[in-house]
Amino acid sequence: MRGKWIALGAGLAGLVAVVAINWQAIAFGLFVAFSGPGAPEPRLIEGVEPSWTDESFPAFLTENFPVGTSISDLVARLEADGFEVGPDDHASRDWGPSWCSWVMYIDWSEEDGRLTELTGRYGPICP
Repeated sequence: MRGKWIALGAGLAGLVAVVAINWQAIAFGLFVAFSGPGAPEPRLIEGVEPSWTDESFPAFLTENFPVGTSISDLVARLEADGFEVGPDDHASRDWGPSWCSWVMYIDWSEEDGRLTELTGRYGPICP
């Protein structure tokens, strides 16, 4: 009977040691498991490589929304893709897990309801 209690105590001590050594990994795993997948990637950027500095993303935007595009068409397409569009010719959207997500900013200039300039950037945002 005494051997059973020794084995139980040794097992409990081992479990405490594993948790003490790996508490950060265990906490991170639980956090990821319960944080959910977050919002999906915008359809607008399917197939685009993320970068804050690469000029390919603004070029991609102007290919999709050339100068002269109706602002109402631009705003409708962005809103349909889940962007928050502000009154200051700016749109933003974030997606991905809550613990490390992605964010996109799109800014434009307009004249007479038509697009005259469009810029944008996106990339990861992690704590």
